[in-house]
Amino acid sequence: MSSTITGLSTLFAPGTVEYKRVDINTDKSEYYRPSRMATILLSGMGQIVGGKETNDMKKGKGMTLSSAVVDQMEFEITTHEPRLTLTTTFVTGNLTTGSNGTAKTFTVADASIFRPGDTIQNRATGEQLYITAVNTAASPDEITAYPGFSQTGFTNLTSFPWSLSAGTPQTKTNGDVISIVSTAASAGSDSGTIIDSRPTYSLNYVQIFREEFGDTWEAQQTVRRGLMDIKDKEDRARSNLLIKMERGLLEGVLNKQLVTAATGESQPVYTTQGIEGVATAVAASALTGGGSDITRAKLSQIAALVQEGNRSGFISCFCSTTFIRKIEEIMKDQVETKVVAGDEKFGLKAVVYENTFLPIYFIAHDLYNSSNKDDEAIFFDPKNLRLRNLRNGELGLISQKKGLPYGGLAGNGKMAQQDGIYGAYGLEYKFMDKSSRYVTGLAHTIVG
Repeated sequence: MSSTITGLSTLFAPGTVEYKRVDINTDKSEYYRPSRMATILLSGMGQIVGGKETNDMKKGKGMTLSSAVVDQMEFEITTHEPRLTLTTTFVTGNLTTGSNGTAKTFTVADASIFRPGDTIQNRATGEQLYITAVNTAASPDEITAYPGFSQTGFTNLTSFPWSLSAGTPQTKTNGDVISIVSTAASAGSDSGTIIDSRPTYSLNYVQIFREEFGDTWEAQQTVRRGLMDIKDKEDRARSNLLIKMERGLLEGVLNKQLVTAATGESQPVYTTQGIEGVATAVAASALTGGGSDITRAKLSQIAALVQEGNRSGFISCFCSTTFIRKIEEIMKDQVETKVVAGDEKFGLKAVVYENTFLPIYFIAHDLYNSSNKDDEAIFFDPKNLRLRNLRNGELGLISQKKGLPYGGLAGNGKMAQQDGIYGAYGLEYKFMDKSSRYVTGLAHTIVG
């Protein structure tokens, strides 16, 4: 049943006048909801639709991670600690006091750090010992050493020959910390044992990231509202994939598992280990002063803890906007804080906390604005992170990688175009124990 609409200059009933759809060309900057925080680590791999670049990002100074090629889905991460470990402990076993001038065997947690000729000190008692032999085959490890290896009465000496008193051996107790003081070879000494440090290894996987897009042939001949061409669909697919990739690099968990697909075929699925899982985790309440709110004392403590492994000269912190509001509140009127309109290191508005150790840049990230993540923050050094892409697995169209025409993934008989965005990447991470902290259990009490 139809009705006539009155009050218009021309009377018409539904169905009596043809409806003509009008194609309105809308600029992408006005069409997509603006977003400037969806990807930061991958900002150099493509623009998110609706993304708002700042001038420094346009200059190519974003935080985007560099990439290097690997030839396997599983890759090793190699690092080396060339510096000596100088400290271990006495452990239960053979902890007799000993006597001056007689070598004795003592049990220690790790004898591999010592060499014959090392002088060591018991930090609990101040006693020094001189090591003549090391045995790492024993259980627990053993050292042979002269106890009480020191002499007293060396002050106020005015005539030669000196008259000194032998040092007194002290009681050794399980857990006493012992540290290397120096090394002293004997006169006419022979060659000693060569002991060198070795590299350490960790593992990560290359993860396959893929996002499909496409359209039927008939739909492509139809005028539709909005940006619905296949190229527009490609832009959105690329954006969605980059967002998923960035989140995987942050909170992904290492895994390799056989999965049966809908086709019935079983193939391994690899996931790469993200930053959160290798950063040193700490509860906010375990930091200086306790409590869950961030404080200046906690920030200085974090900066001090991560400075040793830092190579960038600054610390990056991904967090929520509420966290940044809290930072601005506690730093108000403090000379250590600068609220900058945009920093060339990041391409985003940032708050920087200047301190004795390393400046910390706080950057609001979409992930940490999401539910049940806004009580977390990740402090890290971007220079200790790198992407590893499978050979020829750089982000790109699947059709190009297979040598097919654009949109050529649909079956030959199907009136459709289908394609996808593909990338095979893993995360290489180094020195995370010395350069990162993953803080959880934060609260953001903002007084105003």
